[in-house]
Amino acid sequence: MRIGVFTFGLLASIGVPVAAQTGCPNLSGRYVVQGEDGQNVLTITQTGCSRITIVSRSNYLDQSVTRSSRSLRLDGTWQRERGSGVTLARFNSDTLTLSARRATKDTAIASREDFVRLSNGDLCTRLSQRDLTWLSIAARFGASAASRDSAAERSGPHQRMVTGVWQKVPLRC
Repeated sequence: MRIGVFTFGLLASIGVPVAAQTGCPNLSGRYVVQGEDGQNVLTITQTGCSRITIVSRSNYLDQSVTRSSRSLRLDGTWQRERGSGVTLARFNSDTLTLSARRATKDTAIASREDFVRLSNGDLCTRLSQRDLTWLSIAARFGASAASRDSAAERSGPHQRMVTGVWQKVPLRC
């Protein structure tokens, strides 16, 4: 045990990078969140504990489709994204947290998203903006349309909006 502590201290003191985390859950996969009037398909690609890419494709009433993509380092530093915002991405134990704010002197968090993998492979998600929080299940699915439809049915009943800032809304799906 002393050797491990000594080795860590020695490496840190001579400037060798030491990983801040020893492990994190792999959230890679395809997920669907079924809403009342449409659905959102998330494709997550994760490279170890260092980087995550989240592609979101949403439709409304089976007509309009919007797509967004973000690729973030998981190191807990503010990263500039498209537009005028910055995002911080990090794992806190088993929870992936994305915090976003404007890239100005205003340091207030504009939105926060939390993702936790459930034992069945689905994701419990919490999105908070101002005084509103949305809790949902992003259900994992495979390559087939039937798999996506089944996942959408699993996801649908779990949507709910809660009034209150994120600190006061437990992440329970």
